[in-house]
Amino acid sequence: LYSGALLEAGYIEMITKDAVRAPMLGKDTDYGLGVIIRKTKVGTLWGHDGTFPGYTSTLGHFPKHGITAAFMFNSDGGQALAGPPYDVIVDLVEIVVQELGAEE
Repeated sequence: LYSGALLEAGYIEMITKDAVRAPMLGKDTDYGLGVIIRKTKVGTLWGHDGTFPGYTSTLGHFPKHGITAAFMFNSDGGQALAGPPYDVIVDLVEIVVQELGAEE
C-alpha cells in the first residue's frame, strides 16, 4: 500500500497533502484518508490503531526507512500496555534502525 504498488499513483501524496491536524489522536498527529500520521523519534509513522473486544491492534509504516510492522495484543484498549500501542512499533523500529546503522 505505502510503496504505491497497490493503488494508483498519487495516493501517498493525497494522504499527506489532504491530512488535517488531529490532536485528539496525539501530539504532532495528522489524519489523512484513513491514515494516522505521527512524528516519532525515528521518523514519520503512517498507520492506524484499533480495538475490538479482547484485542488491540496497531500497524505502522516508516517511509524514511521502508519498514512496516503490525502487532495485535490480547487486551482491550491498551489497559495492559505501558503506553499507546504504536509505541511498541516505534521502539522496535528504533532498535532495527540502530542495528542496521541507519541515520535517524
